[in-house]
Amino acid sequence: MGRELVMDITDCDADKNAGIITIPVRYGKRATTKIVFSFWAGTGFFTSIGPMKQMISQKFSLSTLRTMGLANMFKIPDVRRLILAMVGSIWLISRATQIFMTEGTDDILLRKAIEEAKINVLFVLASCI
Repeated sequence: MGRELVMDITDCDADKNAGIITIPVRYGKRATTKIVFSFWAGTGFFTSIGPMKQMISQKFSLSTLRTMGLANMFKIPDVRRLILAMVGSIWLISRATQIFMTEGTDDILLRKAIEEAKINVLFVLASCI
């Protein structure tokens, strides 16, 4: 949903001229960036909470994980899911923050976010395996 809203922000002027009512046309780019941030922050939170819960229930100690190294940590399914979820979530939330801070006015940033959202979906899906 957030990616679609970002695409709507990029098309806002054309949609307005064509008489197409979208969220950015109706409520403005600034309000739409707040909605995008909410969707992407929620996605990041809910993507990470499941793997975190699994890690807590397995009672992994941080000292044990530190001595393993990243390659060995990736062999543990719960740790792998958490790492993938966190990478995708942090990336998504940081891009949403940038869009929010520019209020949807930076076209290059918006286009990057649209393309990167495809990659973020892969991280989210991979964290479920």
